Amino acid sequence: MSVAAVSSNFGEGGIYSTFGAADAIDWDPPTEWSSASDGDTAPIGVKLASETNITSVGFWTQTMGDTA
Repeated sequence: MSVAAVSSNFGEGGIYSTFGAADAIDWDPPTEWSSASDGDTAPIGVKLASETNITSVGFWTQTMGDTA
């Protein structure tokens, strides 16, 4: 699985930067992706390695106080 598209990354970094989009799909709970203040309009797209029958999707979300 890889990042196919992302609205932005915190601090204008790349997908592999701290809080970059790659952190959203690395299976490591302590890491996380954060957009650059995109709020509810912060999409991320992923590309699967091959055609796959998806039976469920899970995600964690959080807020950052009054700023998110």
